[in-house]
Amino acid sequence: KSSLETLSLVLLTVAMVGGESPESVDLLLTNDRVIDGTGTIHDGATIATTGERIQAISSDEKRFKAAITINVEGKTVLPGLINVHVH
Repeated sequence: KSSLETLSLVLLTVAMVGGESPESVDLLLTNDRVIDGTGTIHDGATIATTGERIQAISSDEKRFKAAITINVEGKTVLPGLINVHVH
């Protein structure tokens, strides 16, 4: 076989195997607009949480496997806001 055929076979095999297995989390919020604490806007993002903690904000929903997935399309999520008026 030519080296091009061998390379193609290797790439096809890697694509079929899919690399790493999905990361397990409790909850995914998908298709949201996230405005993080720095003011950066992430459109079409996925928020992955475990317990009360955000594990990741990602553009790759397939990176995760969750017990619950909620599509929040059209909604904006503002994680990390606090009520500074509480005494």
